[in-house]
Amino acid sequence: MISLLVLSIVFWLVLSSAKTADEKANENNKRNKNNFGKFFIVYTHLIQNFLSIPLYSELGE
Repeated sequence: MISLLVLSIVFWLVLSSAKTADEKANENNKRNKNNFGKFFIVYTHLIQNFLSIPLYSELGE
């Protein structure tokens, strides 16, 4: 009976730690996406300014 109680406690701890690890992964993914967006904007402007490549041109030209 005591072993069953210990197993249930260990199982609950494993599940709770897996949930927190999943939440941490979600937070890191949000940060990475935000950083990627910022760097994409910076590199786009660098390419446009220094290499003079029009990335956004009007249709029909």
